[in-house]
Amino acid sequence: MKSLNEIKLSIIDELSKNKAYDLPNICSALGLEDGTENEAYNSKRMYVSKRINHLSKVEINKLLYAMKENFDIDLLPEENCNFDNLKKVSEEINSDYINVQIELMKKFQKENPTEAIGKAKELLETICKTILKRLNIEFDESCEIQALAKATYKALKLSPDEVKDGPLSQTIKQILGGLNSISSGLASLRNSYGSGHGKDESYKGLPERYSKLAIGSVSTLVVFLWETMLYQIDKNQE
Repeated sequence: MKSLNEIKLSIIDELSKNKAYDLPNICSALGLEDGTENEAYNSKRMYVSKRINHLSKVEINKLLYAMKENFDIDLLPEENCNFDNLKKVSEEINSDYINVQIELMKKFQKENPTEAIGKAKELLETICKTILKRLNIEFDESCEIQALAKATYKALKLSPDEVKDGPLSQTIKQILGGLNSISSGLASLRNSYGSGHGKDESYKGLPERYSKLAIGSVSTLVVFLWETMLYQIDKNQE
């Protein structure tokens, strides 16, 4: 991963490609300090450098998103979104279908956020069904993701009401409640913005950061569910 200074240099390189007479307006549109065309004519690199060198990491990240959304300049660092751990789960399941789902989700994360959200939901559905089958629990193949996830949480004893009282019970319940809400939130997001449903002519998809949110949340949940299942199987065999 690039250092903050390396990211700043990349921004300077990219913005300096613009014409000097355009640069002040572009920088202003990105929320950077105003300047004059003469200043930009003297040195485009110095013009940009003066406006970003003092920025913090958080401010630079905001600038990167603004460059992406306003001018389609993509300097955002690649985000792993837990893909490495997803791959390990896929290898343990030994499923070509799941491998394809993960690769498509990764591919569409930038290219087609709408499709990526749909693939994230499909992956969660697939993992829930796989876990329930491994545990020999019957379920309705056609049920919605919320019901499917709920059945999986119950099978893995991950429902907040199953947590025994103790020093950290309330904290654990809050965390599990948050995990449980991922499936319902994902279903709502997918219904409104994901693939699988026709949209009217005024439809506008979500920015890439929302597909990253969906993929990151599902990836974390999938890995946690799978590891919990393996733990319970090992425990029952003791």
